[in-house]
Amino acid sequence: MSYNIYIGPEPFNYTSNLAEDRPTGFQSLHDLTGAEAAPLLNQALSNIRLVPDEKIQKKYNPPNGWGTVTGGVIFMARVMAACYENPKDTVEVNS
Repeated sequence: MSYNIYIGPEPFNYTSNLAEDRPTGFQSLHDLTGAEAAPLLNQALSNIRLVPDEKIQKKYNPPNGWGTVTGGVIFMARVMAACYENPKDTVEVNS
């Protein structure tokens, strides 16, 4: 799965094969403003912190190594920062 997310001047791309029940979380940000999307990403990152690392890594890291939970969290944090920096811009998500 590849995500292209646009907000502000910098586009973001993340390609991964995270396993298990992948949520459609990034798609839910489409057409929101940065101000609307940033708290949702912040909450998602907070929720991830509540799960023990070994448990979430085992569930979602794919056996083929294409993507990691750590990489996904870093990507999410970068998009969240762009949302806070561009609160009036609209988020565009393509996958």
